[in-house]
Amino acid sequence: NYAQSSWKVGINVTPSLSIPQTSLSLPSPKERFTYSLGIDALYYYNQNIFIKSGIDYSQRSLLVAKDIPDTRFAYDPITGRIDYNKIGNIEISEIYHSVVLPIILNYRFVEAEKSSFIISGGVELGYMFQQKSIANSTVGGGSSESESRNKLIASLNLGLGLYQPISKNILLIVMPKYLFDFYPSKENNNISFHTIGLGVELYLSLN
Repeated sequence: NYAQSSWKVGINVTPSLSIPQTSLSLPSPKERFTYSLGIDALYYYNQNIFIKSGIDYSQRSLLVAKDIPDTRFAYDPITGRIDYNKIGNIEISEIYHSVVLPIILNYRFVEAEKSSFIISGGVELGYMFQQKSIANSTVGGGSSESESRNKLIASLNLGLGLYQPISKNILLIVMPKYLFDFYPSKENNNISFHTIGLGVELYLSLN
């Protein structure tokens, strides 16, 4: 009743689009490009059911402010005058860096070693280790500042994708997926994300 290879290991990358949900009003646009990548393993209970787990790096991004006046270069200390052409705008974003442990249950619709559809569902448990704030000015360029956060995060994960054996020992999975990400609150601001991604996963059989 077991699959020919009970274990597969591989790599994955998931470009995605995240839409933040916060208790504070944020500037538009709210959608931000993000991604995750990592090393995962598949364990097969049988030819239809298998579990995915591993260790991934995950990134989420939040636009927290825009169109803030930047007057740092507008004042001339010699003449005491303000050059209004040198007044710019600042946009501030926050990027959250995390390591994530996925625990995903997958169901494959056919047993033969050929192309098939799979559905998946599970959770991702993570640890956010860093927050990076980036300020971009139209007149002063960009600057950034990083700080440790040391917070736990979690995500619900649902997907429907293509299971494509390339050879006897190599497997490709292409998985459009939806995640709802729970992030720690900051300064009484509750943060979560609706994330839509396209996972591309390549695995090698171990036995």
